[in-house]
Amino acid sequence: MSEKSHTIKIPCTAMPFVCEADRCAAGENEIHIDRIFDCNVAILLLKGSMEIIEDGVPYRLAAGHLFFLKGGVHHWGEKPFERGTVWYYAHFLCPEPDGDMRVFHSPQVTDTDRVYMQESDSRQFIELPKLLDIGEDSETERLFHRLAKAHNSGDTPRTSILLWEIFLSCAEVYRKDSPRNVYVSRIKKYIDGHYHEEISSADIEKLCGISYKHICAVFKENTGMTIKKYLIGARIKASCRLLAETPMSVSEISESVGMGDVYYFSRIFKREKGCSPSKYRKDYVPRI
Repeated sequence: MSEKSHTIKIPCTAMPFVCEADRCAAGENEIHIDRIFDCNVAILLLKGSMEIIEDGVPYRLAAGHLFFLKGGVHHWGEKPFERGTVWYYAHFLCPEPDGDMRVFHSPQVTDTDRVYMQESDSRQFIELPKLLDIGEDSETERLFHRLAKAHNSGDTPRTSILLWEIFLSCAEVYRKDSPRNVYVSRIKKYIDGHYHEEISSADIEKLCGISYKHICAVFKENTGMTIKKYLIGARIKASCRLLAETPMSVSEISESVGMGDVYYFSRIFKREKGCSPSKYRKDYVPRI
């Protein structure tokens, strides 16, 4: 099944029930347990790294990653956690949204508007990401700390409220992030900084920690283009800037953007821009 089919959707009318929550540190040669678990799982990795495979799709978690596993889906590990790995986790139950529910969108209102909500407005749900890179977000870590403390003191209502705060925080980032996948954002950032170099499938696999075949499918699903197409676009964009702003020759430019064969570069440039590099330079007129 696809990654998208295993995303967790939380009805706005429901409160999640936290079955278990705590902070953990990896033992010697610890590997994630092989299981089909009834509960959904939220994991916030604080230090180190771990591998979790869900329904055959491997995920490599690093410090600052927030990860969600869907209940009822087979998941396991094959590689030991990195020594010193520390994480928070929460196992929780929540009903699936009804078929007539729609994705939640915050209403656009001003401070002077009087808002009246109807019962039908509650027929919404939020969709959680599979994996979100929150970096050094101390607020999310603080929420997990409070959640674990509330759960282990038996404060069920507060635990549910704190988990909802985490849901809303990451769902908001998930909606704003375009594309909505941490791997895609990571690949774009890498290509934007390394387009002038030779980038191989092995480089992308090392960057993401999952198979190139899978990350290609994820990238295409989220952006509508292949990784190769995005790389070409980054190189053409850079070459346009150099043609317009520098006296470099076409051959020098093709070399500097990672396309050493000037004939190949010229052919791709014409395909993408509709004219040759030399004509692009000739026709370029700065707007002053």
